[in-house]
Amino acid sequence: MISTQEPFKNLPVDLETLPRVDEIEYRSIAPQYFWTRLIGALIRLLWITLMYFIVAYALRESIPLWIRQIVPWLLLVWWVFSIFRVYKTYKKKAFAIRDRDIHYKSGWIWRRKTTIPFNRIQHCEVSSGPIQRMFDLCEVHVFTAGGSHSDLTIPGLTTDTGHRLKKFILEKIGSDEEE
Repeated sequence: MISTQEPFKNLPVDLETLPRVDEIEYRSIAPQYFWTRLIGALIRLLWITLMYFIVAYALRESIPLWIRQIVPWLLLVWWVFSIFRVYKTYKKKAFAIRDRDIHYKSGWIWRRKTTIPFNRIQHCEVSSGPIQRMFDLCEVHVFTAGGSHSDLTIPGLTTDTGHRLKKFILEKIGSDEEE
């Protein structure tokens, strides 16, 4: 029997015709998000510093003097770096919503851009911790098939924006299923 189907083809794609990712207009996350991250970092740093001084005081006789003198300086450097890192990572977070997909970029040293088409989204949810609620912030988690963790999390959204974004995504995935 002779096949009437066209033979398999796998033609190359001209890279110049692909859409430009840098043309996406990203929206920054809420400025209050910086303060939530800074408060979280300061709480962790205070806890670690307090633990060091408690242990150093309790074991002051068995810890060499040079260690007791250098560790506070190392802690100071860690504090400065942590605060600097919170600022730099905050500045690099942004998101974009387009007609067919959602984009999120982050990263100061290791940059990451994630794109999820709406037709791949299974569900989404909005969450917020106690510090985020103090600043009226939330984060939206987007889930695709096959995992128990979110594939995309957009932090630093105002509560109103987060809930509107969730509603928009749910409407998009509902209308995609109808098509």
